[in-house]
Amino acid sequence: MKLPPFDIVSVDPSAEREHEQMGSKPKYWFRVDGKMWLFKRCRPGTGEDWAEKLAAEVAALLGLPHARVELAEDEGGRGSVCLDFAGGGDLIHGNELLWQMDSGYPREKIWRVSAHTVENVVHVLSSPSLEAPASTVQQLGMTAAQVFVGYLALDALIGNGDRHHENWGLLRFGDRVALAPTYDHASSLGRELRDEKRRASLVGHRVTSYAQRARSALYGSSSDSRPLSTHAAFWQASARVEGSRAAWVARVAGITPHALDQIIQRIPSGRISQEGRQFARRLMLENQSMLCKEPAAS
Repeated sequence: MKLPPFDIVSVDPSAEREHEQMGSKPKYWFRVDGKMWLFKRCRPGTGEDWAEKLAAEVAALLGLPHARVELAEDEGGRGSVCLDFAGGGDLIHGNELLWQMDSGYPREKIWRVSAHTVENVVHVLSSPSLEAPASTVQQLGMTAAQVFVGYLALDALIGNGDRHHENWGLLRFGDRVALAPTYDHASSLGRELRDEKRRASLVGHRVTSYAQRARSALYGSSSDSRPLSTHAAFWQASARVEGSRAAWVARVAGITPHALDQIIQRIPSGRISQEGRQFARRLMLENQSMLCKEPAAS
């Protein structure tokens, strides 16, 4: 059964707005019916809006706690909106957490932070007092570190190259601290490619090489000059967090081509080209295949 297209949220031009300082893209907060939403404008020549929406839908397929995302538009053009997921809590980003662990950590930098290693992140997230998101505990019975490994499985599946230290964090509610849901996935699914490049990749069977080139913002060692691939970040983290690898590989394997087709076809035709749909689908299937194979011994 063909499902209807996803809704597009129209931001009221009269809505009160508050500029968001964090990140490189234009964005602002606005309120609707007592709820706060973050509008993120899509940069020209990219599919950041539909990539963000599809990533959230894929996160749902995996059973991951994730920010709610909708396609949107304002008087300036296309974008996406993300519902405030803090729920009254304080969001503490990864850079602050790593700086608290090591006062020499370069918390002001975003890219090429080699101290942003899998080992350091897993160490922060393995604190006995840290809770997993409540819905995840109920559904999966996982620790915060195990859930975060699922975030890296999502990154590998969609080719998300933007898991830097401000794109993960914790939520503090008084004395309680829990892992925040996964958020900010616009740098995925080949959203930056032109259709001519997508066509050439699809015809020339070069989607596999594109998938293999996807880089995480996580490093294997602080002495490394290059970040890990999205797949290597998952494999290294899952090797450090007991009980996480088999669970997330099984969930990735359980996503069917039909399930992917169902969400991809719901992106309105004015938002994504046919080549964009085909490339996103093929990319996820290639990544799924790679994730479901044991990594080569190193």
